[in-house]
Amino acid sequence: MTLAELASHRSGLPVQPGGLRMLVGIWGNNLFGLAPWQPGVAELFAAADAAPLGPRGETVYSNLGTAVLGQALAVRAGTPYEELVRQLVTGPLGMTATTIPDGVAPPGATAGHDTAGRVQEPWIGAANAPAGSGVFSTVTDLVRYTGALADPGSPVAAAAVPRYPSDYGRIGYGWYTLEVGGHTLIWKNGGSGGMRSSILVEPSTGRAAIVLGNSEAGVDGVAAELLGVPSPFEARTAETPSGGFAALGPVLVATAFPVLAGLTTLGAARGGWRRTPRRASRAELLAAAGTAVFFLFVAWTVDATDVARLPWWLAGCVLTGAGAGQAACRWRGAPAGTAGQRVNAAFSLLLAGVPLLALPLL
Repeated sequence: MTLAELASHRSGLPVQPGGLRMLVGIWGNNLFGLAPWQPGVAELFAAADAAPLGPRGETVYSNLGTAVLGQALAVRAGTPYEELVRQLVTGPLGMTATTIPDGVAPPGATAGHDTAGRVQEPWIGAANAPAGSGVFSTVTDLVRYTGALADPGSPVAAAAVPRYPSDYGRIGYGWYTLEVGGHTLIWKNGGSGGMRSSILVEPSTGRAAIVLGNSEAGVDGVAAELLGVPSPFEARTAETPSGGFAALGPVLVATAFPVLAGLTTLGAARGGWRRTPRRASRAELLAAAGTAVFFLFVAWTVDATDVARLPWWLAGCVLTGAGAGQAACRWRGAPAGTAGQRVNAAFSLLLAGVPLLALPLL
């Protein structure tokens, strides 16, 4: 693959490196707001070497590819990436507030939040900095950066030249060029750790909208509204109203998991759902309780208590409470349970322990 392919997201590399550590990190971020695994530079290159490649020449956005590009240029220059950025970009443009810290957010940095308002850990990792992870800036500095688009001799302007087709208009080296309602726009956005950002520029008018958000709510539409142009992002959303499983999944979890928690607890307390239920063992009651706690916790992490989803949450809590009451009444006379039931109970109680361990992190 070439540097140009990496810069235009046409290298065939996937969005992220993948692997168990990345998967665990994503779960940790979704559930507890923890920053996902951040590799070192050597680990980044190793992950890219091991990553499955898609078709070269096809535009598929890749954070991994962008990170590899930046670190490869830094290795070639014989200097750390953050120093290379200072020498070539932030220094010449006077972007004095833009920093790439090593491990700790700079003083005064805004904390990111998820859609429920919970604080998220910042994603800070030197290896992933070229993809925007852990890069801190201000609107003032970004005005200086986007202003370089007006200078034909600037590397920033050269990077924005549209070269290849993409899902969003045409892509150059990182920047997208969009056509909507008779307006030609240059655009780039990003997001990590409870943060979202968007830059939308209309070269013909010399105007730009820069939006930095400290939550997971998208800000592309806000940028279009500030610029006073039709939103190309709303048009795209209208083409795919479902948003796929990524959008539907949290809704299903938030509505189904509370009810499943309640039915699991109530069913175990009754001894099943047959007309003539049997006597449940203590192991089965414990297993149901552990499973219910875990279901309710997972639902809570995806905003099950949001007003639109609150009826499902309340129904699940009522069913769980009814089941817990029945289980308490039947506990004294219940048998201990078989060996298999005890193993199942132990596993379920381990699941129930996840929320308890996570509470100090929330």
